[in-house]
Amino acid sequence: MAGTLLGSGGFAYSTMTGPVGELGGQHYFMEARIPLSLIDPALLTQAFTAHWTMGCANDWIQVDPVPPSNVPAPAALWLISIGLMGIVTQRRKKAAH
Repeated sequence: MAGTLLGSGGFAYSTMTGPVGELGGQHYFMEARIPLSLIDPALLTQAFTAHWTMGCANDWIQVDPVPPSNVPAPAALWLISIGLMGIVTQRRKKAAH
């Protein structure tokens, strides 16, 4: 087999436990880490479908990219943390009275 290595990512899977679907059987949960540099930049701003064939030819996933503006900034997380600490402090003061 010949080809050109464009990059590398990661893959992990685990067996799902419990009843899954009407027919039951063995099912897996799969995760893949693919560097964004390996994906066509035009796809990064829109939803796209990744498809592969393993056994029954219906293995696909819909990828919905999250725009960078929707990722919380560290300052927002800091403000949330301060607010939660204030709530805890007030509850402790009320419990002490």
